[in-house]
Amino acid sequence: MVAKIISLYKGGKRDKPSNKIPISILSFFSKIHEKVIGSRVTDYVDNNKILLNTQFGFRKKKSTEMATIKLVDWVNTLFETGLIPAALFLDLKRAFDMIDHKQLSWKKSV
Repeated sequence: MVAKIISLYKGGKRDKPSNKIPISILSFFSKIHEKVIGSRVTDYVDNNKILLNTQFGFRKKKSTEMATIKLVDWVNTLFETGLIPAALFLDLKRAFDMIDHKQLSWKKSV
């Protein structure tokens, strides 16, 4: 099964490669295969408790709202005990843009 890769424009100057994102176009059978494998991996990770309970991204019944509630509860608990809470937040919105796309294309063909 062959996947076609296209480049989608996401904003900014059109001639700048970092303003484009590669997208693979999969066949119907590849999409079904991806769903089946993804479901099995997710079940395996959940059943074997591989991820921590504080991991909320891309998990069933673990929404961003739940993460926010857990954070607010943690802050309130620390304040009530007289401690000062501290947290570090990272914005990974453009993390994919930091990847060398030529190297990524090379890895795909190997």
